[in-house]
Amino acid sequence: MPIVLVRHIHGGIYEDWLLDAHFSPAEIKKDDESGYRSVIKVNLSSDVADTEFEIIGTLEAGYYIPNASFQQLKSEINYEQAIGLFRFAARQALAIRKKLLSYALEKVAKGAKQILKADSADLHFLFDDRRGIEGSYVYQVCTGRDCRRFLKSHLPRYQSPDSLGQRAIRDRKPKFVPDPVEGHDELALEKFNEPAFNDGFRATVAFPLFVGDKHGVLYVHFRKTHWFNDDEIGWVENFANNATTAIRHAINYKQIRDSADTLINLHSVVQSLANQPEADDLLRHIAGNTINILGADVVTVYEYSEVKSDFVPQKGDSDYPVKVGRLFFEEVKITYLDDHCGPKELVKWGKDNIYHTSNTREDQVMCNKERKPRKDGNEFFVIREQFKSSLGILLKVGQEIVGAMFVHYRRPYSFPKEDRKGVEIMASAAAIAIKNRRREVISEDFRKIITTPDLNELLKLIVKQAREITNSSVGEIRLLEGPPTAPKLVSRALHPEEKHLSELNSNELTKGITGWVARNKTARLVPDVSKDDDYEQFFSDLDVKSELCVPLLDKGENVLGTLLVDSVDLGKFTERDKRVLQVLADQAVIGLQNAESAEDETLINLGQLSSHWIHATKNSIGGVRTRLGDALGSGNIDSTIVRSMGDKILTAASELIEEMNKLREFIISDKPQSIDPQSIMEQAIKKSIVPDNIIVDNSLFSSNSLPEGALEQSMIGVFRELIQNAVHAMPNGGKLLIGNKVERINGNVWVVMWVHDTGKGISKEDQEKIFDLGFTKKPDGSGFGLWWVKRYLKRLKGNVTVESIEGKGTLFSIYLPSKNLDI
Repeated sequence: MPIVLVRHIHGGIYEDWLLDAHFSPAEIKKDDESGYRSVIKVNLSSDVADTEFEIIGTLEAGYYIPNASFQQLKSEINYEQAIGLFRFAARQALAIRKKLLSYALEKVAKGAKQILKADSADLHFLFDDRRGIEGSYVYQVCTGRDCRRFLKSHLPRYQSPDSLGQRAIRDRKPKFVPDPVEGHDELALEKFNEPAFNDGFRATVAFPLFVGDKHGVLYVHFRKTHWFNDDEIGWVENFANNATTAIRHAINYKQIRDSADTLINLHSVVQSLANQPEADDLLRHIAGNTINILGADVVTVYEYSEVKSDFVPQKGDSDYPVKVGRLFFEEVKITYLDDHCGPKELVKWGKDNIYHTSNTREDQVMCNKERKPRKDGNEFFVIREQFKSSLGILLKVGQEIVGAMFVHYRRPYSFPKEDRKGVEIMASAAAIAIKNRRREVISEDFRKIITTPDLNELLKLIVKQAREITNSSVGEIRLLEGPPTAPKLVSRALHPEEKHLSELNSNELTKGITGWVARNKTARLVPDVSKDDDYEQFFSDLDVKSELCVPLLDKGENVLGTLLVDSVDLGKFTERDKRVLQVLADQAVIGLQNAESAEDETLINLGQLSSHWIHATKNSIGGVRTRLGDALGSGNIDSTIVRSMGDKILTAASELIEEMNKLREFIISDKPQSIDPQSIMEQAIKKSIVPDNIIVDNSLFSSNSLPEGALEQSMIGVFRELIQNAVHAMPNGGKLLIGNKVERINGNVWVVMWVHDTGKGISKEDQEKIFDLGFTKKPDGSGFGLWWVKRYLKRLKGNVTVESIEGKGTLFSIYLPSKNLDI
């Protein structure tokens, strides 16, 4: 509602106008989005003539209920309360007026009128050339009979160099009409200000006022011809000097008071942000306070994810980024990709937390007009909204970026130094509030997630934390595994561990709430699972009532898996639980990536150490084999037993050297290169020991595509391991089928290679463990080969899968990204 004064037409204040005020409802409107809207009309009694309202401010009041639509509001401002609030604001208006600069200017004008015994005076101060074609003064006050009407109808010719006021400012001394020095007669005012002359005025004096780099003009008017004498000129010049000093003091006082008010407001904002870290509308709260303190036109706020290194809108958030202020084009959706390169550019700019531009439309950070146009043909946000100046503010806690805020003005804004401290305080409080809401550092165990190198221990720690921070009945993590053609979410860890999974220890992406979360890459909160068609029971000994699931997404928005918590209570989980679990999921992704990097580093170190050991050991065993072979071939050994033992030792030495050659292929890195899949397969077959009773068919293998970034010797080792496993599975002979093809899967091109045997097959239980380090069913096996194959292919962004039927055979399939896109 407005804060109003009532003025008489001569400029004076009507202090008791509320006694003659009448109120009546003018409009009541119901809106489905904003609720009820009422307008109250204020009228003055017909006995009070020659008055008008002057608005000096506004007052807003209301009830705040988080997350409630207007239909749910139990409190509303009624008619009587609204009138009472209006009366209160009106009574405060007189006190507010005395703190305004315009009040001091009125005192100056009234003093000049009294000293010269004039009929009227008006003062114009702080010229603004942006107002209209010719510009005008920000402050315009008057005193005297009919001064308000006179001021409206006889405004000075501000930009005319011949006007009385402009001449006074240019010459920095008073100007008079009539002035005998200039040869004026009694009717001279008609030439300078014909409307004033026609209104009955015959004499005017203009006094220039200079306060620092600001200026103004004080006009004093007479209805009778007045010839100014030296004494009057001296009085008024002295008065003008004192008036300038008084205006300077008033401005300084206003600045000090405004600074104090700003600090008080900042303190209140900081307190409110500190006390509301869990508010669902925290970003809107930040934007609203910022627009009020800085007097901006529009403020937008983003959250930043360190995990994704990007400003990523939340899925399903139709109001992203959060924006507060008046938009010219509300019907044009603000799109993140088309409109808001600003946040990313702000991070790149990175010289300071605060970036300022006085030319928003041309600025590189703010998305200037030279960028690629929007797909829908609309202008960029900052251009269509006609912003002239902008602030870009990184919201940081220490060195961690948690968000960004953009403050836009449709007017030039210089961003003075005294405002910077307030902005820094505001930004700091906002960043801390966002950080607190995320609760990124919850406990020592939480921090351990990103530093635990052992994958199994890491997964246990993640689900333990998920259960603890949400106070749920059970927590589970599922990782995305399997071929790109049919990926599955496989349960990898559970807390508490004594809870047993049902038969659904893995599920396709088309099934269950976990599948939905993985497909849509967004969290899902289910208050009552019995009412959700996607829900599938995972736990055979738990009566689940509510569920919360969040995705595990890497920097490229690729799904690594899901993090799930269930409860035996209805409606157990809240939006806060969802936010906290998502933060944990982000940390889990970092932990998984760190564990993978630690494993890769271990392999590299193992390769560096083992290559020397293999070389030395192979030379020693090779020497033994050579000498033993020479001895056996010399014919000097007569004992059949000794010769038999020698043959066995020779065979063992040869096999050991062969195993070392194979291990060397695994651990010695060669440089990435373009390789021929068919050549790799042929070399792998040559280096493998394939009995005559096994038929090898590689007619389906071709060189129609190249895997991306593979290492030749390592890939030979991969296929050799799969071929040797197939041979081992067919002790009585069989058929070995080897082939490849190129497939486009979900928009990506893959080279698919396979090794298929007709051997004894692998049990379902063993299929789940076959790629684990140390697992083997061979009497002399190490459990190293298939584990390494999977790890190596994973480093190439590929995968290996196994399908088997006991008694019929096994199929190993390799998937690698291809360079060839022309399929």
